[in-house]
Amino acid sequence: MSRLLSLLRSKKILLMDGAMASELQAMGLADGECGEAWNLTRPEQVRAIHTAYRQAGAVCLLTNTFQANPRALDKHGLEPRWPEINRSACRLARAAAGPEGFVLVDIGPDLGLPLDDPATYQRFVRSFDRPDALLLETQSS
Repeated sequence: MSRLLSLLRSKKILLMDGAMASELQAMGLADGECGEAWNLTRPEQVRAIHTAYRQAGAVCLLTNTFQANPRALDKHGLEPRWPEINRSACRLARAAAGPEGFVLVDIGPDLGLPLDDPATYQRFVRSFDRPDALLLETQSS
């Protein structure tokens, strides 16, 4: 059994981090700019946000991947780079989480993946670099 699952079953309180987008905006993310691209272009800022949350007591860090999927990234001309963006996001969160923390992949809505193609979903999930768990949020289907 994973360490995260054991802790969840123990019913101990595990603090999670807070918003990523508003923190990126505070660091200069422009309106309409792709925050997930910062995993590649400004990794030190993304890691600094994770580190600040960890220092504030967060044990679970969400990756900067809410819209790091083919459809959303295509709007920024970054669709071919989603595997690289996702791997980098996990590595940045893992570096800040340290050995005692946990990394949860943040998967937002509208993946743009074909519903009838499990292999594509597996490729998408495997694009993340050894997370402790996946968090599906704001899913409507």
